[in-house]
Amino acid sequence: MALACCPGAALAVSPGPGGGLEEAAGQLAGAATAQGQAQAEADAWAVERDALRDEIRREGETLAWLEAALKRRGDYIARREAVVAGLHDSAREMAALERGLEPVLDAVLARLEELVAADLAFLPEERRQRLDMLRETLGDYGLAPGEKLRRFLEALQVEAGYGALVEAWDDVIDLGGSRVQGRVLRLGRAAALFLSRDGALAARLVPGAAGWEALGSSEARTLAQALEMHDHRRAFELLALPVGTAQLGAQPGAPGGVQP
Repeated sequence: MALACCPGAALAVSPGPGGGLEEAAGQLAGAATAQGQAQAEADAWAVERDALRDEIRREGETLAWLEAALKRRGDYIARREAVVAGLHDSAREMAALERGLEPVLDAVLARLEELVAADLAFLPEERRQRLDMLRETLGDYGLAPGEKLRRFLEALQVEAGYGALVEAWDDVIDLGGSRVQGRVLRLGRAAALFLSRDGALAARLVPGAAGWEALGSSEARTLAQALEMHDHRRAFELLALPVGTAQLGAQPGAPGGVQP
């Protein structure tokens, strides 16, 4: 009987009945070959196992990233849905405001027409065109309510600005059937006063009425001083000028027709 050993294994070979030494060597060689193949398969499996472990780890990391990204996207969608809901609410509120806007603009236009009719008749053409524009704006069904509101606010701002402006200009007026040259002093919308070139005649534009109303000689002297102050030819001081007051609801008259 013979005994042979190889790395990692012990093999016992015994000749069969009638077998020789060559047969035992052949069996030993076959066993060694089988063991080598098993070891190679075990090594290959170990490599494959490690690769599978790495792949599982990578897939796990990818899954964690996707879960985090999904959560972020869900939060983003929730925020966007909240914004859209807010816009829908704003749109409903705007629609309600638009439905109530035109009646308000109608009332504002009527009030403005009343004011202009009762006011001093300065810049008659410009102010008439502005009122015409506002009427066309209200009748334009294709115009956005926001644009209508903007035009009205702009017109009201211009009208309000007249009240804060003091200005003087040369003009020719009809006074008592005669054409008289002189200078007009407008004090906001409180008064429009006229003084002839020679300073002898003075007049004031009556609010809500056509034409000019003659003033006395004392008013003419006071008005001459006011014009000198306006032109910076005289120091400022308190003066008593014949200032009229616009009365809403007064019977409107035709514009007097002064134009700076």
